[in-house]
Amino acid sequence: MRRVLPQQTFDDVLHAVESDWRPSRRDSRERVRQAVMDCARDNDNLVHAATLRAYLPGWVASAQIGAVVNLLVRKGYLVATGKLERSGRRESRDAAKWLAVRRLTRPVPLEVVNPPEPNTPD
Repeated sequence: MRRVLPQQTFDDVLHAVESDWRPSRRDSRERVRQAVMDCARDNDNLVHAATLRAYLPGWVASAQIGAVVNLLVRKGYLVATGKLERSGRRESRDAAKWLAVRRLTRPVPLEVVNPPEPNTPD
């Protein structure tokens, strides 16, 4: 008998990515968190994908970038400004894609992107 798994929702997938326990993924989330704060500091608290890229090293897991930004939006650390700007990457097929400019409302604690593991002492 074949077992059928339940359909995953977009939220299920986001949760799986943003809670990936592997050290490389935890390091990626921490680096994205720091990049968001550095980008905001240098750009009047504004963060856009095109400016954020410059703050990210190449080793960051790409799935973690969107997952962390999405998490920060859902938790209110990044809020919409109502302004859109082009992605701006010439080598990308998304070069003409319009993306939101967001404002960082407050510093992001490490625990937001990397909560303590359940069996790890605080």
